[in-house]
Amino acid sequence: MSEIHKRKNIKGGLAFPFLTEKVKFETGAYLEGEIVEWDSTTSTVKKCTDPTKMFGVVTDDLTIDASTTQGTVYITGVFNLNGIIKNDSITVEALKENGRKISLFFR
Repeated sequence: MSEIHKRKNIKGGLAFPFLTEKVKFETGAYLEGEIVEWDSTTSTVKKCTDPTKMFGVVTDDLTIDASTTQGTVYITGVFNLNGIIKNDSITVEALKENGRKISLFFR
């Protein structure tokens, strides 16, 4: 039996490496391609509402609860904007500008 993984089209190119990091998440449901920010008060990532605190892009759909507290995020890479999930208050321009600072690029 083989497994078939159907991925969303979040990768926007291979010219820059995709590095990942396992981190602690705030409780909740997260989707592949969702932008997360770092919360320095709790040392966790959470859904991004402030692009200046952007930390990474969620690698897989996951639900964080009492039994699952960690997940993986891309901390570098080139991403397809059509596959990215962001808060409606974050503009594409802000996403691109702040992403460049931490080696996250959006096309």
